[in-house]
Amino acid sequence: MLDFALSAFVTTTLLLSGDAGYGAKLAIIIAVALTVCLLCMLCFVSARLIARTLGRTGPAVLSRVLGMLLAAYSVQLVINGIAAVRANLS
Repeated sequence: MLDFALSAFVTTTLLLSGDAGYGAKLAIIIAVALTVCLLCMLCFVSARLIARTLGRTGPAVLSRVLGMLLAAYSVQLVINGIAAVRANLS
């Protein structure tokens, strides 16, 4: 589990640091990435407590809500791609 979080952190830092350069922007990117990693680790550690709190129907509801968010995000990416292609053709 730790290797997955570490690889995600390194990948994110490498991808975003190209635009940030050095200095304050890079420090902010690293701080945000570390914060997200720590929050994910906290969720992993407390997964059993979260599962007990949600009960039987909680995961199903959460899965549907997150599925809808993923679908909306996917549609937005397609719309952005079509708009970019149309802008390049004009």
